[in-house]
Amino acid sequence: DVPGNNSASALVSATYPPADLALTLIAPSRTYYGSNFVSTLTVTNRGPANATNVVVTTGTLGPAASAGTQASRGLMDVDGQWNVGTLLAGEGATLSRTFTPTANGLVQLSASVTGQVTDSFPVNNTVSFTVNIPNQAPRFTLNPGGALPGSQLSSYATAWGFNSAGQASVPAGLNTVIAVAAGEQHSLALKRDGTVIGWGDNGDLQLDPPVDLTNAIAIATGAFHSLALRRDGTVAAWGDNGDGQATVPAGLSNVKAIAAGYDHSLAVKRDGTVTAWGYNTSGQATPPPGLNNVVAVAAGLYHSVALKGDGTVVTWGDNGFNQQQVPAGLANVVAIAAAYNYTLALKADGTVVGWGDNSAHQIDIPVGLANVTAIAAGPTHAMALKKDGSLVVWGDTTYGEANVPAGLANVTAIAAGNSFSLALSSAAALAVNGLSVLEDAGPISLGGFATSITTVEPGQTVAFQVTSDNGALFSAAPALDAGGTLTFTTAANANGSATVTVVARDDGGTANGGMDTSAPQTFVINVIPVNDAPSLGLATNQLTVLEDSGNFTFAGFARSSAGPANEAGQTVSYVVTANNSALFQQPPAIDANGALTFTPAPDANGTATVTVVARDNGGTANGGVD
Repeated sequence: DVPGNNSASALVSATYPPADLALTLIAPSRTYYGSNFVSTLTVTNRGPANATNVVVTTGTLGPAASAGTQASRGLMDVDGQWNVGTLLAGEGATLSRTFTPTANGLVQLSASVTGQVTDSFPVNNTVSFTVNIPNQAPRFTLNPGGALPGSQLSSYATAWGFNSAGQASVPAGLNTVIAVAAGEQHSLALKRDGTVIGWGDNGDLQLDPPVDLTNAIAIATGAFHSLALRRDGTVAAWGDNGDGQATVPAGLSNVKAIAAGYDHSLAVKRDGTVTAWGYNTSGQATPPPGLNNVVAVAAGLYHSVALKGDGTVVTWGDNGFNQQQVPAGLANVVAIAAAYNYTLALKADGTVVGWGDNSAHQIDIPVGLANVTAIAAGPTHAMALKKDGSLVVWGDTTYGEANVPAGLANVTAIAAGNSFSLALSSAAALAVNGLSVLEDAGPISLGGFATSITTVEPGQTVAFQVTSDNGALFSAAPALDAGGTLTFTTAANANGSATVTVVARDDGGTANGGMDTSAPQTFVINVIPVNDAPSLGLATNQLTVLEDSGNFTFAGFARSSAGPANEAGQTVSYVVTANNSALFQQPPAIDANGALTFTPAPDANGTATVTVVARDNGGTANGGVD
C-alpha cells in the first residue's frame, strides 16, 4: 500500500425508463345536417414508465358545434384542453364528444398529447380525422288538389235546356264569374268584382240590380225576383214584389246566407237565426219558434228548409208532397237545396238524399252517386257536382235540361232553373291526376302549387327547374317561382296533354358527394278543347234582282271555316234572316256549300236587309262559341 493512494472517484448517471403516450380518434366518416355525431378520443400510456401531467389538446375546425363532453378521467376546459393527470403504464382514458352539424362541409377533428416523462415514440402523439357533412337535396310537395291561395282564374258560365226568354244564352265575354243562380226564366251571375249581371226574362226587372250593388258576395233567385248578399251583411232585393218578396225587412243586418223561393225570401243571420219575408200562404215565411244555430237555408214553392250547425235539417211551410217529412235519422248534412215541392240534402260522405215530390223522378238519386261536393234543385230536375269537376243530372229532360253538354269540365258551381241548367267552369282545376286547363284560357297563375319548400341546411335558397314533354302546347312554358307559384300560358288554339317534370335545386353544391337536386316529381297539364267561333265571308254585301225574276241562286256566296285546324272536322251551317219577309216567296237561305237561294214574291219590289250567321257544331261548353 502506497501511502497517499487510499482514495478513488467514479461518474454515475441514472436513466429513467420512457413512457409512450398514444392517441386514437374514432368518428363517423360521413354524417348529415340534423344528425348529431360522436367522436371518441382515447389516450393510452404504453409504458413502460408511468406518465405524469398528461394533457391532451383538442381542435375542431368546420361546421360543427360541441353539444356535450364526457371524460373517463380528468376535465376538459373551455379551450379544448383535456387535463388527464397521471396514466400508469398500460393505462388509458377516453373522451367522448358530441357534435351538432351547423351546415354542410368538412369537419376537421384533431388532438395532441404531452406528458412530463419523455415519450419514446412521439409520432403517435397527434391524431386527426375528417367528418364529411355533404349537402342534402331540397324538398317540396306538389299540391295534388284543392284550393290554391292567391289564384284568380278566368271562369265561364255554360247554360243548357229551356231557352224561351234567353235564360240559357250566356252573354259573350263573361269570364270572371264566381257564382251562378237560376230562376223561373232568368239567370244571374256574380262577378269577382262584386257586381251582378243577369240574362233572360226581365218582365219584372229581375235582371236590374240596384245601381249601387258593387260588393255582393252571394246571390239567389226566386221565380221572378232576385237577391244579393252584400259584404257588409245587408241584403239587396229586386224584381217582382207582388207579395213583398223584394221588400227587405227594415234593419236586417249581419246576414251570412240567403235563399229565394218562388215568391218568398230567406236570410240567415250571423247569430244563427232566420228571417223570412214575402208570400206566406203556407207558413213558408214563418220560421219555427226557437230555430237557431242555422248555417244555410233553401226555399221551394211554398216550403222552406234550414241546415243547422249540427248537421240536422229543419223544414216548414207546405207539406202537400211530404216536403216536411225529413228522412228519419238524417244527419251529417253539409248542404241543402230545394225547389217547387221537394228537397235535397248533401251528406258529409258525399252522398245525396231527397224527399218530397217525385213526379219527374227528381228525388230518384242515381244509384252509386258519390263524391258529391255541391247540389242544385230545379222544379223538376236535380244536379250534383262531383269532386272531379264532373256533373250528374237527373229528373225531367223534356228540354234537355238533364243532358250535360259534351266536354263540360272543371265545373266549380251549379244552379238549376225551371227546365234549364247552369254550370260554372274554371279555366284551371286541380285533380289528383293533374291540372285541367281550358283552351285559350290565357295566362295561368296558381299560387301554392308547390308547398313545403325546404332546404335541409339553413340559409340556402331553392330554385325550380321545370320541363315538359309537349312544348308546342305552351306559348309561355310552365315555371315555378321560389314561393311555389306555377305559371304558364297555353298556345293559341292548342289542346292536348303535357307531362311536366319538376326538380328543386339549392345552392349548397355537390362537393364531397353532396346532392343539390331533388328527386323529380311529375304532373300532367290537360288542355281541354274549347270551341272557337267559325269565320264567315260573303261574296258581296249587295245584290240586285229584277221583280218577278224567279228562283235565284248564287253559288259560293258564303265562305266559312269552322275554326282553327283542330276544329276542321266540324260542320258549319248558316242562319239567314231578312227584315222584309213580304219581299220573298221563298226566303233567303244558304246551304252547306255556301250557295245562296231565294225566290222573290210575285209583283214585289223593294229592299231587304239580310243577316247571315255561321254556326258550327262544336258547342258552347266551357265558354266556347259556336
